[in-house]
Amino acid sequence: MTAGLGAPIEPFSIRRLEPSDAAALAALRRQALESAPLAFSSSPQDDRARSLDFHVYVSATGGAAAAMDLYEQLGFAVWGIDAASLCVGGRLVAERHMVLALGSSA
Repeated sequence: MTAGLGAPIEPFSIRRLEPSDAAALAALRRQALESAPLAFSSSPQDDRARSLDFHVYVSATGGAAAAMDLYEQLGFAVWGIDAASLCVGGRLVAERHMVLALGSSA
């Protein structure tokens, strides 16, 4: 199987993150920030300053109910709502920010 540009797809599995995944997740995020900095709300320089004990953050718009349901089922909790995060077709869309604590207090 190949990706859209003819590159082979590496084998992968999907599983719940655990505290032992923090270093690998941080390294993957740094790599993604460096290769596509505009896809994130953080610069590579800012991200490097984070420690490995940071919570996992996701966000989804109100129009992505299935994503919100999935995140909640996985233990994410809403920590904030940006009521006017996006403008789609002249309509303002809210974005819900969520966090999942990795660690003994999760």
